[in-house]
Amino acid sequence: MKKIIPLLIIATVLYLAFNYLDSKLGSNDEADSITSSKQTTEQTQSEEENNDAQNSDILTADIDYFTHIVYYADSNGYLVPVLRKLPKNPSLAKTTLSALSINENNKEEIYFLGLVPTIPDKVTFSLALKDDGLIRVSMSGEVMDIKDKAKEELVLKSIVYTLTEFENISKIQFLVDNTQAGVLSGGVIASGYFKREDINTINAAGKNRISLYYSNTYYPNYYVFPITLYVDTAPEDIQSLLMLLIDNAGNVKTNFSLKEENILTAEIKDKKINIELENVGGDSITIDCIRKCILLSLQENFDIDSVYIAIDGESQSVMLPIAPNELN
Repeated sequence: MKKIIPLLIIATVLYLAFNYLDSKLGSNDEADSITSSKQTTEQTQSEEENNDAQNSDILTADIDYFTHIVYYADSNGYLVPVLRKLPKNPSLAKTTLSALSINENNKEEIYFLGLVPTIPDKVTFSLALKDDGLIRVSMSGEVMDIKDKAKEELVLKSIVYTLTEFENISKIQFLVDNTQAGVLSGGVIASGYFKREDINTINAAGKNRISLYYSNTYYPNYYVFPITLYVDTAPEDIQSLLMLLIDNAGNVKTNFSLKEENILTAEIKDKKINIELENVGGDSITIDCIRKCILLSLQENFDIDSVYIAIDGESQSVMLPIAPNELN
């Protein structure tokens, strides 16, 4: 009996030790199982997300873009510059021209401004950039189907102004099906070299070339556009430029409504301009149009850094340069 008791004690100790070790090993196995399951779930989710990203039509944030001014048309036939964000690819110039095509995507992008693209969707292009700033734009034969002089002019001019926004392009030569262009079917002459010259010209009689900006509304939005006129005497101060804006508004289809009696202060000092206008009236869009037209006209004609402009007591300080119209 005395020999059995120590054996029972040893057996009990061994049994308890075995159960303890077994429970610990079991716990570790369960923990490993949970960790493995979590890692597998995360890996599966990651793979699913990657597959979704690869199959999605939505552009992801890591795709590069570039900004460029593209010239569209309004209902009055004016060319209107719009700053757009476009996807980068090996031919940036071709990408900008694709933004001018009359297709549903482009129409929807700029519809809220009341603007339209200019190039029929069936017209395709091939481009050849030369070393002297020349780019040859070969249009497909479908350009001959336009048969409308005003529309043909908008096609050529929108291409010229859009492409010459690139610093390394200064002139354009048009071809049709890789053959030097002559007269298009609507009567527009497409031969020779086209440069960035007078946009939306309203007066060509004068010695000094001036660019001014006017606006139109497409509620609840508005857009601004440049016009070119020639005057005998160039504006020497802010007051005279504002008077040019006011005096020529009657020659432009615009909602610009500023009057001479609204000008309280117009002065420049150290590349900073101070303008105060009173009794202007109108809704917020009218005020925004007047402000934007003044800012862009000043930017075009004076070497300035900033403008302080107060209209009926509401003031803003604006650093230049600014874009005319912009798509988010």
